[in-house]
Amino acid sequence: MTGANRSKRDRNGKPYEYKNKMMALLGFDTLESFDKWRISALVKPLWNIFVTKHLKVDEGTTGHKLIDFPNLCTWIQEGEMGGNRRFERSRETPDYTNPIDWHAWRTFWLAHENVTDKKGCFFGRKLDKVEIWRRAHNFIVWAKRQRQREIKAASKSIRLEPRPVSRQRLHALQKSLKQRTTRIPPKVLRLSDGAKACLLSFWRREPATR
Repeated sequence: MTGANRSKRDRNGKPYEYKNKMMALLGFDTLESFDKWRISALVKPLWNIFVTKHLKVDEGTTGHKLIDFPNLCTWIQEGEMGGNRRFERSRETPDYTNPIDWHAWRTFWLAHENVTDKKGCFFGRKLDKVEIWRRAHNFIVWAKRQRQREIKAASKSIRLEPRPVSRQRLHALQKSLKQRTTRIPPKVLRLSDGAKACLLSFWRREPATR
């Protein structure tokens, strides 16, 4: 992708697709301040509940479905109107069975706490309630995507990690090799057990006339 195409994509992309756009939307000037806010009491405790009780339960299915914001906004308004307080009354004990309820709850509380707390990213800003919900929703979508990237990276790292070789297996390979040939380069003997096992296994499969 050329620089021009990348710039065009960045301009047209959704805020939740890019960290710098997400930071700007929430009013953060530096990566340090953004990351500090993410792990603060204004975000992390309820995010952990959201992950544990919703995302991990629905991993790979509805938990990661993109919720349409207009529908989410209506859902929050209807859930709170008439004194129902569907989301406000369940700050630390949410118990929902569908993704839109979970996202509405997380959006409501992320917005509420960051408006009312002086350290919140929305505190003192002249934004209407719907716009604050929209920005909170964008952050939640961004955070979900970030979590998925971290899970995939960790999974890839585990797959690439060399499998441990038992001493019994290594001893058997060494014994077999000694019976066939004594032409073992000194460097091989100084390798780690895992690397040595790979080379010895290869050596064992090769014809003796190599």
